[in-house]
Amino acid sequence: MKAENILERMQITGNERIYSLGCLEHRVTIYSQQVRALNLAWALTELQQIHSGTRVVIVGAGAAGLTAALAFGCKGARVDIVERNEVILPRFRGNTQRYLHPHAYEWPNAGATELEAGLPLMNWMAGLASDVTAQLARAWTIERTWCDSIQLYLGTMVNKIDPGMKVVLCDGAIAVSLPYDILVFAVGVGTEHSRFGTPTYWDNDSLAQVYNSAPTSVLVSGNGDGALVDVVRAALIDFDHARLMTQVLSSPAAYALQAQVSDLTSDNAVNLDDAYGRLDLSDVLQFVRGRIRKQRKVIWNVADEHLYRSDTMALNRVLVECLRRSGLQLWPGRVNSAVHTNHGILVTLADGSERLFDAAVFRHGPTNDLTAGFPEFSEVNSDLKSHDPALLPNWPEKFFSVCSKRPGIESLRYDVVELDEGFGLTSRAWSMNELGAVVGWTQLPRSADHAAFVWSGSGLHPELFSVPGVEQTAATDINVHGDYVVSTGGGGSQAWLVSRGQLTVLNGVGRSAMPYSINDNGQVVGYCEADGMDQPCIWHDGRPELLENRGHGGVALQINNEGTIVGEIRIVANGATAATRWCDGRLEVFCAPQPYNSARAFRVNNHGLAVGYLMK
Repeated sequence: MKAENILERMQITGNERIYSLGCLEHRVTIYSQQVRALNLAWALTELQQIHSGTRVVIVGAGAAGLTAALAFGCKGARVDIVERNEVILPRFRGNTQRYLHPHAYEWPNAGATELEAGLPLMNWMAGLASDVTAQLARAWTIERTWCDSIQLYLGTMVNKIDPGMKVVLCDGAIAVSLPYDILVFAVGVGTEHSRFGTPTYWDNDSLAQVYNSAPTSVLVSGNGDGALVDVVRAALIDFDHARLMTQVLSSPAAYALQAQVSDLTSDNAVNLDDAYGRLDLSDVLQFVRGRIRKQRKVIWNVADEHLYRSDTMALNRVLVECLRRSGLQLWPGRVNSAVHTNHGILVTLADGSERLFDAAVFRHGPTNDLTAGFPEFSEVNSDLKSHDPALLPNWPEKFFSVCSKRPGIESLRYDVVELDEGFGLTSRAWSMNELGAVVGWTQLPRSADHAAFVWSGSGLHPELFSVPGVEQTAATDINVHGDYVVSTGGGGSQAWLVSRGQLTVLNGVGRSAMPYSINDNGQVVGYCEADGMDQPCIWHDGRPELLENRGHGGVALQINNEGTIVGEIRIVANGATAATRWCDGRLEVFCAPQPYNSARAFRVNNHGLAVGYLMK
């Protein structure tokens, strides 16, 4: 796609070098806004409108505004960001219920299940809104250090924009006048305001909870993505958006649907109500029907002629269609009023019909912040019904890679994912399998106990595991099948194997045992207490077999898929250790060379090559 096409789509009508980052578009997600920001920076640089010292003013410090600031800053521009709130990323802060996924909107196209945004700047992974906010805030803090020319004005309102003088007049803690060569509006698609005193989409609420006083009748009004999600959230028991999305998208049923839904997505003229009504959803219904609340009646209100809109996420349409086929009631018509009474919320439609509900949510769309705050800049050059050329990454590979380096500093970019965020006080990750699943331990809040955790990388919080009555539990290794080994008691007093949800005791020879490694064949190694010392061992079906160790004890630290084991043995009682490898039952000993007195073999690959370290 040509750079000129990108700029034409984003340029404000009649205002040279003033651009809108998706503020008037129909399809707006965090990821799509970031892509627009990076495309704009690339296009302006490509057309030589960005160079060292170019003055850029960005209105809005959400994900798009911050991404744009970094993109311009690393190309040498002087960037000023103006944000009316007192914090960056204000829209999603504090929300612990809504799940954000960078690519789910793309389904049924390829790549929809990727959990990582995959962006060169401000990268993030799927998670709850508060978690994604934390990821983006961390990325901003780190990546901003690469650019010395970015100034952030928080709690500052834009009072006036003078296109002739190319200056933005602002008022905050101090009045400031910001000259610009390029002006970018990154205020988002708009702000949703509470309707009839009910929560907005980004407010935490109790809609998905189940308790004695939970509402038994719920109205969900609207047919945008917010409404579709809330229809499903209100209708299902223990609604977990991340888990449901992962289960559906990774199922054979979703693969079977891809071709059908793809045809519907590409045909703008199709009647989506009829088309989704004809879909074969027999395999997808399994994810819905067994979890529908029987003690709650959910009513879906839509004012439009059609239930489904082309600008909503295809997966949301599929899930709601499953509910329609499972008894979801429709109440068509435009909402005229909603009055809170002693008996509930009395909702009246434009045709005069009334119903009483225990709870109601109204998802009628946001108020456009660009139109409301800057009406003179609320038109763009392009027909917004046409294809948006800025939705797909257009910048060349490594175009922004220079952003990760500063003169004289060699640095590697990496992403930090806090596996225990939300429940752990202190945690340790011990091992990761080939599929990215991680195990370890975390200290529980308000307790001195440690619990083992397993994190699947699905965007969900880690799953906790503990043994009742035991103070400390730690998972030490996990294989490719998801089987993992656990120790309890703090000192390795008991070893366990968790395989396919079943807990098996790994018996010890004496009073204590510690598992360190499990291979993909289910073989476990570690040590058992025997004859008054810790001795290396391997477990077969929960029963230990001591490994040869020359009589002074030791430990087996890892076993590869070929059955080769590495670790250490003591050469003399309570003395120096030697690195060891057990191959086909044979013991190989590698003593430490001078000036060292001990050695340990720590890891072994499937070719039998081992690594470790020497100690003095």
